[in-house]
Amino acid sequence: MKHCKKIFLLIIVLCLGGCQKTQVSDSNETEIGSDTVDIQSLLLPSDTKDSIEVTELRELVDTLPLASSITVATECKKCDVSLLARLGQRMRSLTNQDIYDLLCTIDNECSNNVEFVEIANNMVYQALLIYPRPMIVHLSRSDVFDNAFIYHQIETPILDYDFDNIAHNINKIEGYEEYKIRIIAAVRKGEQSL
Repeated sequence: MKHCKKIFLLIIVLCLGGCQKTQVSDSNETEIGSDTVDIQSLLLPSDTKDSIEVTELRELVDTLPLASSITVATECKKCDVSLLARLGQRMRSLTNQDIYDLLCTIDNECSNNVEFVEIANNMVYQALLIYPRPMIVHLSRSDVFDNAFIYHQIETPILDYDFDNIAHNINKIEGYEEYKIRIIAAVRKGEQSL
C-alpha cells in the first residue's frame, strides 16, 4: 500500500510537471522536429520553487529497481543538443535509458560547443540532484561515457546549485565508494569555483 501511494504521488508529480507551459524566446530557440524549445528554459537555477517536490521525487526514484537490463546500451550521438532539449523538457520524469543517453552524449569533443556545454552542465547537476543513485550506477557500469569530461562538468558549474544537498544525497547511496568520492570531490570543487 505504501508503494501504491508513492507511485500515485509520482504520477501526480509527472502530470503536474507536464502541464507547465514553456515560454519560447526568439533569441534562444532550437527546433526539434516540429517542436521549438527555449534553450534558456533548460537552465534552471537551483532555488526552484519545487525543492520539496524534488526531494519527494528523489526518494521515490531511489525505491525503484535499477537493473542493468532496463538500460539498453545503444550507440549514442555525441554533443546532441536536440537530445538535451528533449530530456530537459521532461527532466523530472527521466528513465534509466534517458540518464544513460544523457551521460553518453556528453563528451570532450563537445568542449568547443558552448551552447551544448552550458545545457549539459546544468542537466548533469539537475540529474545529480534528482537522480543521484542512477547517475552513479550508470557512471560505474559503463565504459562508453567520457567520465573525465563529465567530472569536469561537475567541477565547473555555470549556476549556483545546492551543493551540500547534492553531496549529502550522493553520500547516502550504499556502495560505489570510488564513484561517490570522485563525484563529491567534483561537486565540492565546483562549489569553490563560484
